[in-house]
Amino acid sequence: MSISRWKGQSLQFHRNVAGPGSHAVKQHGILPAYARAAFEIATAAGAIAGMAKKCWRDGDLGRIPIVAVRELRAKINASFDRLEAMLEEDGAAIQPATASRKGAQADRNFQKHGNLAILGLGLMEESAELAAPLMQIAEGSKTLQDVKQEIDDETADVRINLHLTSESASVCSEKSTGAKWARVRDRFDPELFEVTPLANANDTTEPAPKKAKSK
Repeated sequence: MSISRWKGQSLQFHRNVAGPGSHAVKQHGILPAYARAAFEIATAAGAIAGMAKKCWRDGDLGRIPIVAVRELRAKINASFDRLEAMLEEDGAAIQPATASRKGAQADRNFQKHGNLAILGLGLMEESAELAAPLMQIAEGSKTLQDVKQEIDDETADVRINLHLTSESASVCSEKSTGAKWARVRDRFDPELFEVTPLANANDTTEPAPKKAKSK
């Protein structure tokens, strides 16, 4: 299947199963309360993961403030409590998550852009499923060969969700990625971005010194 074909088909599939008139929307609306609670839980967990990444990258334990950890734990616990209560109360979980004053705008947004909420949840789901085998390799419980097919599958799922999001939000992913990367480059030492050949794991020779840049 050509690239252009999967892109078009995936977008149409998303519109049919989650857009206006779909079974999903008829059954549970454009943003049910349980989906909002689940989103809040996942967002808080993602924030913790981001702190850990920056701490590890920068070698700065201060990137994981204990106050922030406690606040996020409280948020996760509160969202879990709310989700559990909704599921125990018949019909409460599928009530609209937006307040009445926001409901009209939420409906207009949905009619114009499609079901962005289900894409948000999908991105969280697929990203977490892709991260799992990567962590298994890092901790030594699996080899790359063990989970290569899983990584291949989950990478495709993430890419499909990114494509659907870009199309639904009318974002040019190539242009926006290039602009964001330029901002990332500006925050770090230019030498970190110089491309060097990957070293052979069995090669014990010292790398050649870098040549000075011409004035």
